[in-house]
Amino acid sequence: MGLIFTTEDGKPITREYIRWRWNKVCGAAEIKLTPHQLRHTIATLLIGDGWM
Repeated sequence: MGLIFTTEDGKPITREYIRWRWNKVCGAAEIKLTPHQLRHTIATLLIGDGWM
């Protein structure tokens, strides 16, 4: 049985890979955002929409 989530070359996704990919995408978009900041942003938006 194969892995569900893998890198482009079929290797398992690691914490380092996720960090590398996150930094690459944020760099290309020219934004500085950490996953923790994103988490707080989403929580704030959900609260504002009455989800909590």
